[in-house]
Amino acid sequence: MRVWVTRTRPGADRTAERLRALGHEPVVAPVLETRPLPWTPDLDGVAALAFTSANGVDAFARASPDRSRPVFA
Repeated sequence: MRVWVTRTRPGADRTAERLRALGHEPVVAPVLETRPLPWTPDLDGVAALAFTSANGVDAFARASPDRSRPVFA
């Protein structure tokens, strides 16, 4: 079965490898692209952080050395 993988890279490539191992034919064609942007998070008054993807965690880790708040993922 052909499966369209729409995730951003590098996650799309990992998903494609798993699909191949299951006998499927992955078609890697991401619909989005992630790019690092320069930013400094303002964490004043922030009690916790919420992340919806590994890309978000990576972006925060690059932008801030602060690891003092609880994280929800």
